[in-house]
Amino acid sequence: MTLIDADWIAADWQEGALRLWAMQDGRVLDKAVRQGVPGSDAADQASTWKPGGPVVLAAGLPDAPRVSVPVTPGGAPAHLGGSLFALPALVQDRPAGVIVGAAAPLAGFLAASPDWDGVIVLPGGGVTHWVQISAGEAVSFLSAATGMLAGGLTLAEGAPDGAAFEQAVADTLSKPEMLAVRLAGLRAEIDALPVAPALGALIGAELAAARAWWLGQQVAVVGTGAMAGAYANALSAQGAPVTLADGEGMTLAGLYAAYRALKIPG
Repeated sequence: MTLIDADWIAADWQEGALRLWAMQDGRVLDKAVRQGVPGSDAADQASTWKPGGPVVLAAGLPDAPRVSVPVTPGGAPAHLGGSLFALPALVQDRPAGVIVGAAAPLAGFLAASPDWDGVIVLPGGGVTHWVQISAGEAVSFLSAATGMLAGGLTLAEGAPDGAAFEQAVADTLSKPEMLAVRLAGLRAEIDALPVAPALGALIGAELAAARAWWLGQQVAVVGTGAMAGAYANALSAQGAPVTLADGEGMTLAGLYAAYRALKIPG
């Protein structure tokens, strides 16, 4: 395999890392990760990987244009100049918010499940987004800084699951106003909070705030790692029908769907 075989390059920037995939139609030929690279350098990084390479289609770029919901995720890549195209960020006025990197994973999930209606949960980057999907469109969203709060706590090592996790979710879901008190109680005798009940309490408070978004709805958690699994476990424990989908796979699928629909100026 050589990179010269690539038809296009998919790119995704998040949390200080730029991921690049050399693509031949929908098949991955190679992958590279550039740490500490600004997302705006996606085209330059792709060209150093494959000089004179083809179009770069990127997600999560901070300088991508913004489109207001309701909108079809990934439906309108913008030409940022040269070989670089970008999926837009999603914005709404009420409640005010912006999701920079949501279009690709949303589009990927909907490409795999085109008739799916419900709520897609996107954990990661310190902020979790709840996106309402109807008739193939992102209709509205709600964002919560649960990951940022967790990052500000001193957590002991451990898995964010199990009986202690589910109990903390349920306890704080029923009385979210007790969140700060519960966290203080967990730290009464040790310097570091046990991760399962601490993260369970934080997610329980978020589920209370987002109750209208998941109660009686189909829910899909799109992400990777422990946080995605924690959200799926917490929602399942409350009886919500949950699908867990791989975040990287959905992002790449969304970029591919956008590439197939892309009209490249000639």
